[in-house]
Amino acid sequence: MVDFTAVSGTWSVAQVKIILLCFALLFGLFAFQVVHYIEFSEKMQQFASKGPRFTAHDGQALCERVAKLEQNPQPCELVK
Repeated sequence: MVDFTAVSGTWSVAQVKIILLCFALLFGLFAFQVVHYIEFSEKMQQFASKGPRFTAHDGQALCERVAKLEQNPQPCELVK
């Protein structure tokens, strides 16, 4: 049998400090994740808004132009 009469129902100062420390750590980790997610989103938006990228079709055209200049050209099969 467990004797519950010894439990007073109040928390000691040390227990409250530990609980507050755990909440502070959890809040800090959450805030860290939010800040880094916002930074990541901003960087992705900047990358996406820079303009057109070099695509496989561009590479195919470049490969075909270079192949005309080479003596032994390699096949250009970037886009099928």
